[in-house]
Amino acid sequence: MVLAVMVLIAGCTQEPTCSDGSKNGLESGVDCGGPCQSCATVKETVEDPASICDSSDSTQDKDRCIFDEAVNAESVETCDLVTDKLWNQQCKRLVAKQTGEVNICDSLTDEFEKGECYMGIAIESKKPELCSKAQDINKKDSCYYRVGFDTRSLTVCAKISVNSTKYRCMAMVTEDEKYCDKLDAIKAKDYCYKRVSDIAPDPFLCRSIEDSKLADECMVNVAVKMLNEKLCDDLQDPAKAPECLKEVAKARELMGKMGQSLSEYGAEIAPGAT
Repeated sequence: MVLAVMVLIAGCTQEPTCSDGSKNGLESGVDCGGPCQSCATVKETVEDPASICDSSDSTQDKDRCIFDEAVNAESVETCDLVTDKLWNQQCKRLVAKQTGEVNICDSLTDEFEKGECYMGIAIESKKPELCSKAQDINKKDSCYYRVGFDTRSLTVCAKISVNSTKYRCMAMVTEDEKYCDKLDAIKAKDYCYKRVSDIAPDPFLCRSIEDSKLADECMVNVAVKMLNEKLCDDLQDPAKAPECLKEVAKARELMGKMGQSLSEYGAEIAPGAT
């Protein structure tokens, strides 16, 4: 239901323009590219960041100032003016993420920042092949996990080396707890059930969780998403029931207000969406 409402609201928002201060629509930069003026033209009009930051009181303040200017201008050359080695690398990583230029990641000397750089572009562009460029196995797995879920790809999830993460990814992508059942560790299986239920609310999955605290957290979440106060009676800790009822009431009130707002645009929440 929440997703349906968000989609309907999105359709009622203002169209992006070339002067709204945001990177949206068909723009390749903030208010530039696509139907707007060339980003190259915009960058040419930006004052030299070194001179902008000359009035900084300390080297650290100047580095921070240049860092911000470089990221805003998406300029690797400006990042080179940052004297702090770590900030220099972080600056280039952020520029690479914004521009999608993998060669910037290739040029980084700090392995952690390089891995973060590949992962950032992979997630943003939904290109799992970039995940393999990260040297750290945990970062590589995290990358496959994010891209696999975002693209709803079992093939990408299958590339994850750690079974607990791999099967959780598969379970979330398919919204099927059978992948959670492949896990031997109770804690990993419980968390897998919880994550699937976060995506596809199902009280049955919450009842399958052995950890009572996590099971109750799962049930409250399901009760709120399904706007079902009766599920608050299923909590293993009865003391949490009043708070559960309060959260469901708040969600119901919010949905009512959203429904009222949508009706002003001639839209409505689809019957049975919950």
